[in-house]
Amino acid sequence: MGILVACLPWAWRNYATFHSVFFIRSNVGLELRMGNHVGAAPTFEQMDEDPYAHYLHPRLFPTEAAKLREMGEVEYMNQAGHDAMEWIRAHPGEFLALTLQRFVNFWGGPLHRPRAASGVMLFTLLVACGLWLNLRTLTTPQRDVIIIPLATYSLIYYIVAYMPRYRAPIDWILFILVGSLVWRAISGFRAGRSVESPK
Repeated sequence: MGILVACLPWAWRNYATFHSVFFIRSNVGLELRMGNHVGAAPTFEQMDEDPYAHYLHPRLFPTEAAKLREMGEVEYMNQAGHDAMEWIRAHPGEFLALTLQRFVNFWGGPLHRPRAASGVMLFTLLVACGLWLNLRTLTTPQRDVIIIPLATYSLIYYIVAYMPRYRAPIDWILFILVGSLVWRAISGFRAGRSVESPK
């Protein structure tokens, strides 16, 4: 409720400006199209490096910028979303493959850069261990505060092209879980040392 109340003024501003109702930003359709088209790759970085995997965006193509000015923001974004859905319906296998790769990229790091991915994968493994150890000791509301954001925040990023910064808003939860794991290890080590030390 707090989040919805905080967003109400911005939602009203959007409606007053664009005469349309949408949540926070209007560009979901554009993001969907940039990640789901002929030659799409799981990540923006890969598409930026491949001249044949380019995505349509008004900042990259003057024709798209002109179309945006002519159609208006809301209509342009709706059309981009329609284009993306048409491609997804026509290519369900490719869409599923891209979605799975984005899931792995989100939690395992950029797979096309193995060194960076190995560090992210290790960190995610520590997060999973910290989550498993902590869930048994938390109350239901405490579990909800951790599990709901982890389970729901990332969903949209499985269907749009991946960027490493997309995980930043939930990193604080992940660092807390890894920190609790480290603290448990330190506490266990100290407990072991105190038992071994002579009286």
